[in-house]
Amino acid sequence: MITPGSAGSSSGYVPPTYTTSCTAWNSYSGCTQVTTNQVGGYNYSKPWAKFSTQLYDAESGAAVWIATATTGGNAFANATTLVRSMADKTAQRLVDDGLFGPEAVRQSPFMPR
Repeated sequence: MITPGSAGSSSGYVPPTYTTSCTAWNSYSGCTQVTTNQVGGYNYSKPWAKFSTQLYDAESGAAVWIATATTGGNAFANATTLVRSMADKTAQRLVDDGLFGPEAVRQSPFMPR
């Protein structure tokens, strides 16, 4: 069972950069015209979410594994990105903890020996 927890976003501002260049030059007085160009300057928002995952024994109904995860994305992430990240993290943790994957199948009491 997967339970969503809190969620939100962290936001910030990337200031612009300015480039100044000489657009008119003469040999007598040097630069006679200067142009400044602005590049960038934008707000961003990086989403994050917390999830809890519980794995229950089908016969007894007892919780056999519980995990929590916080996942976050970059400024281009959306809710789908966070859910996929949570699923990847949870699946990897199940494998790391030996509850899923080839080793778990070999140790299962339901598999023939």
